[in-house]
Amino acid sequence: MGKRYSCLLCWILLAVSLVPVSAKERTVLLWQDALPGGADVASVGALLQDAGIPTEVVNGRDLSTPGRLDTRRVSLLVLPYGSRYPAPARDALLAYLRGGGALLTLGGRAFTEPLQPAGDGWATAEALRQPLPGDPLVVADFEPNGANPEAVTASDRPDMPVIRSVAEKGGHVLEAHSPTLTGFEYVLLRVGPGRADRPILRFRARGDGATPFLCVEAGEADGSRWKAIVPLTKKWETYRIHATEFVAYASPSRMGEGDSFHPEALRELRFGYTQAMVGTGAHRFWIDDIVWEPGVTVARAGKARPLVRTAASPVEVFFGSHLTGGTGVMPLFSLSTRIPDGARLVPVHPLAPPVPQRPARGWTATGWADDLFTAWLDNPGGRLSVARQSTGRRETLVEARAAGGKVVGPAFSLIVQTRGEFAGGRWAFSGIESPDLYSARDAASGAALVRLVHALTSRPLLGELRPEFSAGETGATLQIAAEVAGIPGSDSTATVRTRVFSLGEAAPLAEATASAQVPAGKRALVKGVTVPLARLNPGAYRLEASILVDGEEIDRATCTVDLAQTLRMLADEFCQRQRENGTYSGVAFNDARAARTLLAMHALTGDRRYLASARRWGEEVLRQQREDGGYRMGYGITSVGEECYVADGGEIATGIIRLALDLPARERGRYLKSLEQYIRFREDFRCEGGGIGVGYCKTDYGVRPMVPLKEIRRIYAPEINLYTIGCTLATAAAHATLFGGLEEQQRAAGDARWLMERQKNTIHGAYVESFIWAHALLPDKALRAEIEAFLRERMIQPLCGPDRPWWIWGAGRSALTLDGFIYAANTFAPEPAVQAEAARAIYGLCADSTPWSLHRLRAEPKWNHHDWIYASYAGVSLADALRPGITLPPTGK
Repeated sequence: MGKRYSCLLCWILLAVSLVPVSAKERTVLLWQDALPGGADVASVGALLQDAGIPTEVVNGRDLSTPGRLDTRRVSLLVLPYGSRYPAPARDALLAYLRGGGALLTLGGRAFTEPLQPAGDGWATAEALRQPLPGDPLVVADFEPNGANPEAVTASDRPDMPVIRSVAEKGGHVLEAHSPTLTGFEYVLLRVGPGRADRPILRFRARGDGATPFLCVEAGEADGSRWKAIVPLTKKWETYRIHATEFVAYASPSRMGEGDSFHPEALRELRFGYTQAMVGTGAHRFWIDDIVWEPGVTVARAGKARPLVRTAASPVEVFFGSHLTGGTGVMPLFSLSTRIPDGARLVPVHPLAPPVPQRPARGWTATGWADDLFTAWLDNPGGRLSVARQSTGRRETLVEARAAGGKVVGPAFSLIVQTRGEFAGGRWAFSGIESPDLYSARDAASGAALVRLVHALTSRPLLGELRPEFSAGETGATLQIAAEVAGIPGSDSTATVRTRVFSLGEAAPLAEATASAQVPAGKRALVKGVTVPLARLNPGAYRLEASILVDGEEIDRATCTVDLAQTLRMLADEFCQRQRENGTYSGVAFNDARAARTLLAMHALTGDRRYLASARRWGEEVLRQQREDGGYRMGYGITSVGEECYVADGGEIATGIIRLALDLPARERGRYLKSLEQYIRFREDFRCEGGGIGVGYCKTDYGVRPMVPLKEIRRIYAPEINLYTIGCTLATAAAHATLFGGLEEQQRAAGDARWLMERQKNTIHGAYVESFIWAHALLPDKALRAEIEAFLRERMIQPLCGPDRPWWIWGAGRSALTLDGFIYAANTFAPEPAVQAEAARAIYGLCADSTPWSLHRLRAEPKWNHHDWIYASYAGVSLADALRPGITLPPTGK
């Protein structure tokens, strides 16, 4: 077996500790087994020994011993074999890290490849899937004359999926068809028990193109359930799943230490999917040739539940809250990618090692301490994919750069956990696949390893670095706040230098040095240099903090805010993610703001790609517009008709207005006609008293609590659905001023006053946008004064001052509230408090290190609904932050 490894030792280091360790002395644990790849374990051990660092070498089975990984006795755990770790040690590793344990991994994507004990050695999952010689145990071939098990439905509806045997080239297969998936649907095969020496489930399957995953569930006689998930394609593929890869699901009595699925206790197999796995609508899959094959048996398997949440662990993604295979999952490396050929490695931090001169090989060591994928997993169905607060700091030690100089990502990362479930942890991850990274033959390399180990075990390190904004009589200011994480086991003193740079400048605008007393294992906050915002562009600066020992820099943390680069990144993402039909997310009120962001970028840069993309969107909106003037929303199509809300149409129309005015005059007519049709649709829901109804609905929004309807109906009830005017006032104001007359202007002003009289809470998002447009466009001076007072009372006063990330509220909708602060600061409220709050939100959205950073969304391969809200609403705000008023309709045209 190519990847089955013997435990016969290659080095004498395994037999003894490198340095005798007293019972009370904390020691470095260095894992060593006879495994290929990874770091040069002998060199690492020798370097630590020569530096006098207490070190013990342990094998994988020793790591699994209860009490072995104890932070009272272990100062640092070194895992040198890249992605691999001993699966039986899973829970011990997790408990150690939750206890604040320090960790160094070398050579790959940490914790993504569990090893199972096999004979005297270890085997990867890939190796365990390789069949041994011998006859398979046939379960089903679905031929008409075969001895096939009974196949029945197992779903949230008794008659789904539709199951039938169909003829294909070479024989018959089983087809399962779900016309309208609403929950979960499986084909259940009532099968007999397998055999312990036939641990590999092999089958063939394919999907219909709309079905990307297939869940396989094995049920034992004791009622326990075990799940695995495979990816489907439209072509027939052969799949193999080893018994140790099944994860216990909703079976709390199983999956204890050494427990795993037992084929000999099998009583049923299920093949199917859930709505979360494949989405709603119609789905179809085919299966055939199900057998159990001979393979390596594992007497006491490690837990199959992944230790790390990754896109390669779909069973964790879709069933994580019900899995019983362990006590938790580390939020690491979800976005790690292979470093491309030809890339080079560049050290960028004092703790970085000398890098091999040969071309880079390995993986990006992303290691977000509170990463996107974790947030998405915790909120299935589509909450915003950013964390609510930072758990610490991630710093790049070595950067991977492509041949043209473009940054690929961090190849070596440092994570300092200062809060959350892993508080106190100090983790360093290298994705670099090279035995030369830390070599005993290279003095500089050895010194770098010793420096890093000392930093992880016995030096104060920087935690979160952030700006704090405040307002005083002399103006708004930025002050650096730097967390310092204390040394485990002893108090310490840290000298911290803080500096502020304007982007592109080598000399700092200002700097200061301060000392802090840091309690053992705790954190201290150092208030650093202060800079007036009048001297700083709040969208273009860099913060830096360094810990100095005898003048030498031993740690450095940075935070960069680059608004222009963030906005361009968003615009490019919108273009790249645009669908073939011209939409972006498919939800029209999001897409209108994405289009407006692109139109602003076209105005800022002259890049016609952005205009072309927005034009494609506009053409699709016009093509889909209803005959009654309502805009199709991208959702709300039901079996009994189509919903169409007035509010959504108003948000969509802001994009149509902005696009029409950016196009040549000869092309505007169709767009302005579309706008007029929508305005008539809006007015058709006008109610006595001035309010506007909801629209065509399949839910009765006229009562509370709301109730579903059996058919589409016109719903009004404006007094309890203020959002209709809240979301459409911007369009009404623009239409009245740019294309209407006095009557339309008075009607729009009346809408603004109607809403202000009734809105008693803090406003966010689309409401803020509506009042900006009304204030900027309507000529009524008295109304403008009323809006200014209203925005002060309902936006500025409630949000200024408290250190809360309001820009992520409303699942990202409040990112548009920044536009209100930008507008206010540049028109009627230029006071320091408003400037400081706008700068704080720009930092939250644009900094490379915040938990709310838009740069984290960029790395997500697929945005959910609320990610699109956050990105598109933020795009409008950032465009106006870069050039105030750029997203407003150009009134001169």
